[in-house]
Parts: sequence; C-alpha cells; structure tokens
Amino acid sequence: MLRKLTLLENNVLHSNFLANNGNKKLDEAFFSWAVKVLNPQATITSIQQSFENMSQRYDNPKRFFHRGLGHPRSLFPITIQKIYKECYLQPDDAIKIAPTTNIILLAQKVLAAFYHDVVHRNDDKASSPVMLPLTAVLFDEAKDPLPVEILSCLVTEEHFVQMGISSKSSLPILLAIIATIPFSKFGEPQNVLDRLQSAARQLGITFLSTEIPDVLQMVLSVADRDLGSYGEDTLCQFNQKTWAMMFERHPEIAEENHSLLEEAAGIKTFYLSHQALLKKFKTNQRNFYDSVNDKPITKKLHLQAIEKISLDILLQGIQLGSLAILANVINQYDKSLLHKPLKHILQHVAVRDFLDAYSHLTSPQDAVPSDVTDVLRNHNQMCKVNGVTIPFGSANGEFTLQCLQRIGIESLLGFANIFADQVNDVLPLLINPMRLAFKPHLLLFVDINGTIMLADPVSGKDTLAAINELLAKKFSAVWGEHSSEKMTYREYVETFLCPGNSQNLDVKKSRIDFYRNFIPYLKQSQHELLAEVQAEYQKYYAIYGNTKDNVMPSFIFLIQYLDDNAIPYSIILKTFGVDLQPVVDELEAKTSLKFNRGMSVTEEGYVRIGDTILKKPEEMLAYHVPDRHYACQDNYDRWEALKFSYAGGKPFPIGNGKLSVMLEDHSLDKKILQVVCDKKLGLGCVDQKKLQSDLIKLGRIVAVETSKASLEMNYFIEKIQAVYQAPLRLQLGPYVSKLSLFGGDLAEEQVEVGNSKIVTKKALCF
Repeated sequence: MLRKLTLLENNVLHSNFLANNGNKKLDEAFFSWAVKVLNPQATITSIQQSFENMSQRYDNPKRFFHRGLGHPRSLFPITIQKIYKECYLQPDDAIKIAPTTNIILLAQKVLAAFYHDVVHRNDDKASSPVMLPLTAVLFDEAKDPLPVEILSCLVTEEHFVQMGISSKSSLPILLAIIATIPFSKFGEPQNVLDRLQSAARQLGITFLSTEIPDVLQMVLSVADRDLGSYGEDTLCQFNQKTWAMMFERHPEIAEENHSLLEEAAGIKTFYLSHQALLKKFKTNQRNFYDSVNDKPITKKLHLQAIEKISLDILLQGIQLGSLAILANVINQYDKSLLHKPLKHILQHVAVRDFLDAYSHLTSPQDAVPSDVTDVLRNHNQMCKVNGVTIPFGSANGEFTLQCLQRIGIESLLGFANIFADQVNDVLPLLINPMRLAFKPHLLLFVDINGTIMLADPVSGKDTLAAINELLAKKFSAVWGEHSSEKMTYREYVETFLCPGNSQNLDVKKSRIDFYRNFIPYLKQSQHELLAEVQAEYQKYYAIYGNTKDNVMPSFIFLIQYLDDNAIPYSIILKTFGVDLQPVVDELEAKTSLKFNRGMSVTEEGYVRIGDTILKKPEEMLAYHVPDRHYACQDNYDRWEALKFSYAGGKPFPIGNGKLSVMLEDHSLDKKILQVVCDKKLGLGCVDQKKLQSDLIKLGRIVAVETSKASLEMNYFIEKIQAVYQAPLRLQLGPYVSKLSLFGGDLAEEQVEVGNSKIVTKKALCF
C-alpha cells in the first residue's frame, strides 16, 4: 500500500534531479493524474494516445537540449516534484499522487510543463492543419510559417479536445505555453492578464475575481521556471545549460569544425538576450520560480538567479571580446582564417605572440570572479545535459583566459560592445578607441622645437626663418657653381655654404641666416622655382605671418580633441633647449592644460620631480595620472657627454596599462631618444635602433614631419588615432614579433668622454 507523502514546503527540490532522472511509467502516471483532475471522465485510450504523441515529440533527435521529458519535469511545481522524486526513489507496486491543496492549479501546471515545448522546431508539424479557437484568440498576428509556440498551442488544444478538457481549464495552460516564449513580453504579468481577459470575453468564458490571481500565478510560475537553470548553485552548471541551448539557435556550433565567426554569432545572441532579460528582472517585469510567490526560498532562488545571469553576461562579453581580438589578429595574419575552424586557428597560428600588440589597450587588472575563470577552464570538454552529451564551451577558453590576464575585463567588454552594436555578425576589424568602454591613459611625451613649435630660441631662429628652413628642406635643384648635382637647398647650405657640426651653436646660427635669405636668393638669381616657393611660403605666412604665437594650431586642436572625447591623458613637454617657459605659458592660455614645471632629467638619466627621483620605467609610468601635466627639462649635457648616443637621449618609458606616445621631429635622423621598457613587458634588453624603428611603425614614436604638422590642422589627431590601429596593419613590431629585436649578442658601443671611453650597451634595460 502506498503511503501518503508528507509535503515540506521549505524543502525545495533542485530541478536537476528530475531533469536527469525519471521513467516513462511515472511520467504517464503524472500525466494521467493531471488530466483526470481536469476531466474525471477522460478515457484511458484518449489519455494514452495524447501522452504517446506528446512524449514522442520530445524524443525528436533534432533537439539538442530539450530532448526527452527531463526538461518538462523540471518545470513541474515544487509540490509535484517532491512527490515524483519520492515515487522514483522508493517505488511501490502502485503509484499514488495525492497532493492536498490547489489540486486544479497543480494539474494545470503539470500539463503546461508537459506541453510547453511540445513543438520545438519549425520543421516539426502540428497535427491540425487549421487554427483552433483557443489558439486563434491568443495569437492575433498569425505568421507563415507559424511560430513554434503557436504550433505547440495547436497540438495542446487538439489533445485537450480529444481528452474532453474544458475551454476554461485549457485557456490558462495555453497562456502558460505562450508565456514561455524566451525574452518576450508574453511572460510579463500585465500582458498575461490582458490576454486572459480578452480571450475570456471573446470565448464567453467567465473567471471569478477570486480565480484570476490563481490563474496568473499558475501561468507565471511555469513561464518563470522555463527561463532555465538560472538559479543553479554555480555559473558552470548554469553555463552548461545555456551553451546547450545555443546549439538549438546556432546548430553550426555543434560541429567540431565551426568557424570563429559562427561561434561569435552564437555568443552574441546570448550576450544581448541575457542583457535584455536582466533589465526586465531588475525592473520587476520578470521573475524566477513563481513571480507572485513571496516565500523566502523563492526570493532566495530569484536573487541567486540574478547573480548567475549577471555573471553569465560578463562571461559572454569576455568571450566575445576575446574573439574580436583574435579576429583582428588573424585578419592581418591571413584573412581566410576567419572562416576556417576555430580549433585549426588556435592550433596552427601563434596568436599568443600577437597579444602584446594590444598592450596599449590594457585596462586595470580588476579581479575576475572565480566563477568566470572556472567556466573558461572547463571549456572544450564533453558534458551531459538532459541526457545528451555535448561539447561544452569554446576551444577558445585558454586564449580568453590569456586575454583576461593581459588586456583586462573592461577593454574586452569594450570590444564585445562594438561587435554587439553591429547589425550583422561581422567582427570589428578596425578598433575605434573612442568606442571602447575603457579608454587607456594616454601619456603623450612631446618635443617642442620642430615638433609643435617652428621657432628655436636657442639658435635665434624665429618662426619666419623656420618656415624658410622648411622650404629649403623641401625643394631640390642645381643651386650654384659649387656643384652640378641636384639636391635640396638645405643640403646645399650644409655641404657647401656653411659646412660644420650641426650641434655647434655658431654653425646653427650661420645656417639660419642662409635659410632666411632663401627667397631673396631665388629672386636675385631669377630661379625657376621662385614662383612655386613663394606660393608655398604664402600657405605658412597665412597661418603664422601675423601672430606672435609659437605653438602649432594642429597641437591645440589635438588638446581640444582629447578633451571633447573624454580621453584620459597627460602631456609631458620635453626639450634640451630653453623654450619650455613660453610654450607652457601659451598652452595654459589657450587650452585646459595646467603644467607642473618641476620635472627634469638628472646626470644619471633618472627623472626628478621635486624631491622625488624616478629611476625605473615602471616608476615613471606609475607616477603619471590623468589630467596632471609636466614640463620636463631634459639633460643636454648628459646627451653631449655620451656623444649624442641613445644612452643619453630623452627618457621615453613604455609599458602595459598606459599608452605611451612620443612626438619627436628628430627621431629618424638623431639618437635623441632613450626608450626604457617596463620589465613586465618581458622584452629583456633590446637593440634601441631596432626597437625605435618598430615603435615608429606602430605609431608609438611619431616621427613628426614639421612641414605637415604646421599646415594640416588634423595632423596630430590622426597620428593619435592611428596608434590604436597600428597593430592591425603590421605583422612586425616589438609586441608582435620578437624576431626583429633578438638574436645574437648585443653589440657594444664605445663612447669617448675626455681621455677615457665609456662602454655602453646599445640596448638599455633596468
């Protein structure tokens, strides 16, 4: 004799048990019980036929996730789940289902659970070729082909007619089926109530005011539980379920050889839909596990579910961002790989070597929730969901973890949001830094003379003389009796009219006189280039001829651009000369900048700020914070003592986490910079010449073309924008390939100082 089960409402049964355990005898018994509650006269034959037809639809081999009756059982009300579990664990000769309260509501919930997904794919067919009356009033906008939810309602209504279940008992069940449409308005309480009242009026069905709250509770409890295992104890359990659901919307992901773009499209689906769903939860438009149930255990499950879906949104965003990084990397390596199997890409392309190309986009290394990293570590394994074995997660899990470690959460989410904003499923192949959720701190080191200012007070070169020098550098011809070779006028001056050491101040001043006399010389000699040179001169004169300003307008435009786009930045002016003060005064008068004038470079090559000495590159980088700007006096005597070598040049620190960029007009023709590398880059000791060459290619050192910078108003803006895109264009560089930096012993460079020699390395590291 079967004993009556005691129901303990505070003992919530986890749905995983029923999803993975059950038998057909029990399933049919609970189905039959629910039908008999709603229609005691239902025949055994009609019940058996309906059950067989319903259960066969769930066994459809085309289903990836909701295969078999495991998922419908997990939607049973908790009261029925407890009875089912007891019957399963301690079976008797007879099965007795004897709940004591709310029997009609429980029966409706059970049938709604069985039928909610009875037609799961559009290629499944409902047996009825015509729209039945209950379904017709619930769906006022029928489509061709019919959505699966309408097909499920048609199958359900047809079975209920055969089993003699009344329209009043059937209507709430059909409403529950509609309410399970994922991420839709149909599961919202007001929408359910409106449809119930409208359908009842059209069909002539009467619901008492005392019955409506129970109907609403029944519909929402089924709909909310169908949201999936959002209340799972761990994100890994939850993610296994949602990954399996992804197979149904994107079956190509189930194929071992699916492409990177196919996987990105699938992840994008859940990234966006879960964001929309979470918004509804937070505004109380949707709930979990009985929307109108205020019991503590229901609230606990609801809060736990919100936590899991929030973590899953973070996880999907991180995965999508890493796929965007990977797509950008292989786009420059071999575009055809975008459509090749993802596993092939990860096995045959050394993508990890490319990750450092994005070091300038590194966001703060915020702690990643352990749930997220646990899921990624479990990716690319087989798991069993509802009796179906599937490959869980992406083959990209390990690469995603490396992206997290090197680039950070915020930057990855920035890439994900760029992709999510696009209508199509093409990954972003050009990264606009202004659209990133995280904008890296820009450390802009700026030389003055020839870079953002034409004049040179040290050598006595005013702006107009500087313009003439630019023209002398641009135009080539045969100039006079000293040579029959074609050369620039500047080369002619330096070779024949005023030869000597370009570092000698007297030589510099003498040459300036020749440059200042360039146009008068052309007039006197009636040179064929006179008209062309004068036309070019007028372009400069229109900007600089009637002003005492020193700073190029293009640099002023850059400051305005950085401010307008809310880019965190610091300006560090650097010079060997005595031109800091007038430039600082002008910039402070024309822009938002305010400078600290107390920075200098010591005899040892360290950076001094007041009483603070910054010796290591990482210290130099860490010292700078956004909106704090410095005027730095570099040490010319040190550079001269080291024979104008890299070792004595202006210190330029680079490292992860901050975007260091140097603007310098002499970076190509002089050893004027000393790149110092944060040890975290792992570059070791590097050849300065090769390193700086690669940094120029990447845009991290801008070899400023003075003639263009002085005329083109967007010159510096375009250079800064290009820094973010340089890794996408190049296959070589200090962060992309170490082949150009390493190999062989470092050469020694002997520098004579007085009567002694100092042996330095061409490479500098701390």
